[in-house]
Amino acid sequence: MGTIRAGRWVLKLRVLGFISLFAGAVLLTISCSGKKNSPTAPGNPADTPTITSTPTMTLSPTATLSPTITSSPTKTGTPTQTLSPTITATSTPTPSVTKTPTITPTPTITPTPTITLSPTVTLSPTITLTPTVTTTPTPGPGNYYGQWGSGGTGNGDFSYPEMVAINAAGTTVYVVDEANNRIEYFSPTGTYLGQFGTRGSADGNLLAPYGVAVDSTSATIYVVDSANARMEYFSPTGTYLGQWGAEGTANGDFNTPFAAAINSAGTTIYVSDQGANRVQYFTPTGTYLGQWGAYGTANGYFQFPEGIAVNNAGTTVYVGDASNNRIQYFSPTGTYLGQWGTNGSGNGEFVGVNGVAINNAGTTVYVADNGNNRIQYFTPTGTYLGQWGSYGTGAGFFDDPLGVSLDSGGTTIYVGDQDNNRVDYFRAY
Repeated sequence: MGTIRAGRWVLKLRVLGFISLFAGAVLLTISCSGKKNSPTAPGNPADTPTITSTPTMTLSPTATLSPTITSSPTKTGTPTQTLSPTITATSTPTPSVTKTPTITPTPTITPTPTITLSPTVTLSPTITLTPTVTTTPTPGPGNYYGQWGSGGTGNGDFSYPEMVAINAAGTTVYVVDEANNRIEYFSPTGTYLGQFGTRGSADGNLLAPYGVAVDSTSATIYVVDSANARMEYFSPTGTYLGQWGAEGTANGDFNTPFAAAINSAGTTIYVSDQGANRVQYFTPTGTYLGQWGAYGTANGYFQFPEGIAVNNAGTTVYVGDASNNRIQYFSPTGTYLGQWGTNGSGNGEFVGVNGVAINNAGTTVYVADNGNNRIQYFTPTGTYLGQWGSYGTGAGFFDDPLGVSLDSGGTTIYVGDQDNNRVDYFRAY
């Protein structure tokens, strides 16, 4: 570097004197042409080109990402790029400044929100409108309601239940428990309430009782004390009140009396005097009033009359003429009015007529056809209406049914099912 500079100054001094202007021009020409690509000496500002290369880069990518989630997000990304490189070169040498900044503001915005709007709405209400209308039971005769009792001597047990009666209020059912020599009484559905009677012939004792009746006016209980040949009567809970009758065939005497019925006025008690083949009637305290009947098969005659009933109006008395297999009916004083039935098992026929009952309306007569193990029912003059029952021990079946009784409303009928040792009850016709 020092050699070059000394040569420069020697040359200048030699030609300075000869031709100043020419030599200066030549010197300038040599200097510029010979040292064009040489490094610039320090301290020589004439040979130092000023290169101002200050690229101003403003990278302000404004990314406004406001995805509206309508399942299609909108992306707004507008980056602003300002590339203003200012290059100032005070020199002939033109440095090639290539500044190409690669700015790729590619914001990857993948707002892919998974929005699952799948509410499962199950509107399947199952509305079952099935109104159960229970008429207890289904209307019609012989619809089985229930039963109570079994063979035995305990409370509520029976040993050959015979006749049945129910008070006017419909709250108490009285049952003759023949072989146990007592009367038991129950609620209408068979709840045991009490009993009275014991074997014997003293006041209040019983010996093979058959029939029972309840006075609708006084609630007095009348019991046919058959083997003692008398009628006894009691309070509703069994307090002894009185008696009448004795063994015999005279007026007011009895020969195996079987059943009793009381008119609605409570003025007359009718008793079927089976062994004497007659019907006798009395005041409520036993005063003899009259009788009718004799042994035979003709109209108004009997062969072992058993069941007996009087209509609510007190105008007709119905008698079960057992061995004649028929029902005969009479005026309150015994005038023969008519009959129906014959021996057999067809509709309206009988094998051993026993208990008889008539509803308060006086429209239907029920008969225990005990030899056929069924209940038949008729119009008041004997037109056949229907029947139910057959032999058996199941619900609604019978084994020698004897007594029948209706409640005051005429809606329920009670049957003394003798050999099944129970009481069955049904919806009446």
